[in-house]
This record gives sequence, C-alpha cells and structure tokens, in this order.
Amino acid sequence: MKCNLSIFDYRPDKNATNPQEFLKGFESTIITDGYYGYNHIDGVTNAYCWAHARRKFYDALPVDMKNASDTLANTAVEKIARLFAIEKQIETLSPDKKVKVRQEKSKPLVDDFFSWYKDNQNKVLTASKTGKTIQYALNYEAGLRSFLEDGLVPITNSLDERTIRPFTVGRKNWLFSTSTKGAEASASVFSLIETAKSNKLNPYDYIEFILDYLPQQDLVEDPERLDWFLPWSEEIKEEFEIKAD
Repeated sequence: MKCNLSIFDYRPDKNATNPQEFLKGFESTIITDGYYGYNHIDGVTNAYCWAHARRKFYDALPVDMKNASDTLANTAVEKIARLFAIEKQIETLSPDKKVKVRQEKSKPLVDDFFSWYKDNQNKVLTASKTGKTIQYALNYEAGLRSFLEDGLVPITNSLDERTIRPFTVGRKNWLFSTSTKGAEASASVFSLIETAKSNKLNPYDYIEFILDYLPQQDLVEDPERLDWFLPWSEEIKEEFEIKAD
C-alpha cells in the first residue's frame, strides 16, 4: 500500500550519526538542503534542493545597485527559474514521462548552468556572497542533478519545508519542550498531525477521534487493530477525508 507519511524525529544535537541511525536500512533517494550529516549513508542517494540554491542566489543580489539585473547572481536566478517553469508544466505527468521531459528540456539547462558558472567563478571574490553561493552549487552539483534521472525525485524539498513550518512557527511561541521526553512527545504529535494532513484528513477531527477511541482498544490482544486507526486506512479516510466541494 502506498501512503503519505510525515515523521518528526527529535535528536539533541546535529551529530552526523543521527541521520545515519534514523535512515539505517533505508535504500532510496532523499532530498536535502546540503546538511553534511546526510552524506555517506549506505544505500542512500542524496538529491539536493534547487530552491535552497535559488535562495542563496537571491540573498547574494545587491539591494543597493540599480544594475542588479546584470549580476551573476541574477543570471543564476533566471536560469533556475527556467527549470522551475518546466517542473510546473510536468507536475501531473507520470515519473517515466517526467524523466523523458527532464532529459530533453531540463538537462541542457542544467549543463549550461554549471558550465556557465565554472567559466565565471573566477570573476567574483571567493569570500563574497556570490562566490560562496557559486561554490555551494559546484560542491553539490551531483546531488542537484539527481532529479534528472528519477521522476519520483522532486526538484526541491519544499514539501518538507511546508510540513515543518507549523512546528517552526509554533516553537517560537512555546519556546521550549522542557525535557527530552517533551521534545519526543512534540515530535510524535506533529508526526501524526502532518501525516493526517498529507493524507487529506481533517486533522482536528481525526486526532479527537483517536484520543477518544484508541484508549478503549485492547492492542495487546489484537495488535493488528491499530491498522484501522492509521491515517491512510480506508475506514479512517472514509470518515475524515476532506471532501472536495
């Protein structure tokens, strides 16, 4: 069964062993922002997010120059925009058809992007914002190219960004989880809420339902009963799925 699943996992630090432990046994592609901890995980292909690269070039644009349009950073933003335009056109296609279009239309643009930057990287100071951003793109070139070979791989991890936004906004209000147990509890709750949302459920009604009825179930004697309460079960979707108007 194919289902949408969002998992929030609390770790006390940014040690590289954390994602290695969490992803142990996972063999597929992950889309990330370049955090070093995702490198060198057995069985995992690392695809990097073009939205993060684009954001870095946006940040490198000079705000006090009238001729910002003539800068390398602006040219990069325009080149990346062409890739995003293609993705917009093919978002409803099957993975196989996406790969075909990406190979025909996107790959030449990606080739041009990196060739152009390699030709121009010596025209800016290495320590400048543009210089650092160019180096970022070149360092992660292989991962930024990954979407060209796999139709299941999106060009960005914007879905992840949108998923964690409620938690990011919320923690600025409540500030602290007080303890490790509190942080783990928050991660579990947000995992359930965001998974419900990704399966098109009304999260409030769904959470209210499982809080009312799940404690009444004897999951020791009948552990498979838990499957009925999962956000992607047919019974739950029938009851709590948000219907289109």
